[in-house]
Amino acid sequence: MSKPCSICNSRDRAAIDERMIRGEAVAAVARAFDKSESALRRHREHIAKAVALVQQDHASNLKVEIEELKAELTRIQAEGKADGDWKRELAAFDRRLRLLELQARTSGEMKDQSTGTTNVLNINLDERTARKMAETFIARARLKAAGGAHD
Repeated sequence: MSKPCSICNSRDRAAIDERMIRGEAVAAVARAFDKSESALRRHREHIAKAVALVQQDHASNLKVEIEELKAELTRIQAEGKADGDWKRELAAFDRRLRLLELQARTSGEMKDQSTGTTNVLNINLDERTARKMAETFIARARLKAAGGAHD
């Protein structure tokens, strides 16, 4: 017969569980309650379901926040388009793109392709050229989103 879990039988169990479920480091919890790290690691199996639920809830909250941000950025982009403010429209489009990339990376749909090398090209454009480039970029993005362009 196996020995009962010393953490499950501890008068500090509720406080220990709360801190472990929040993801606090085992070593920190062990110091705070004068318990062994090995006992806390064994105890983690007893609270695994609670930890999984907290992680699932956290992921769900992140998804909600991402959806709210996407909606806000879509609104800002539409306002920029309606007002003829191509800078605001392009900035909102860029932020939406970055948010989608983040969402794809965190969901595992897109691998981080960082090569460790960053190429920087600094150019100076007059307003007319910058506007034309932005309009072309937005037009291509819309065409691509509509399924009408193939790279």
